[in-house]
Amino acid sequence: MSEEPKPIKVQSSGQVTNRTNPDGSVSLTSKHPVSLHIESIRSVGIENLIDVETHAINVLFGSVSHYVRFFGGGEVRFSYNAEGEVLEFATTNVDAAILDGERIILRRRPDKPDSSA
Repeated sequence: MSEEPKPIKVQSSGQVTNRTNPDGSVSLTSKHPVSLHIESIRSVGIENLIDVETHAINVLFGSVSHYVRFFGGGEVRFSYNAEGEVLEFATTNVDAAILDGERIILRRRPDKPDSSA
């Protein structure tokens, strides 16, 4: 028997728009920072490695930090300590899917169509 998905809490300093997608998933967008509280993060992954422009890993004072930049400009910064506790997790212009309330899959945002034509 599988466990029930874990809940997540969403907070924003401004208005958040949500949309239910055809596949049943929910998308949240905001012009303001949005914070997510996830009780337990079991894994963080990249949907498609070909979308990654840069990935830097630094180990310092018992913690590991990752910096990922996607082609097109999206960025992710996250770090965790030796016990696996997340110290920082921040994204800019990146789509993130949260599976079962505890697995994060990061995705490059699709390129915007050129509106100058």
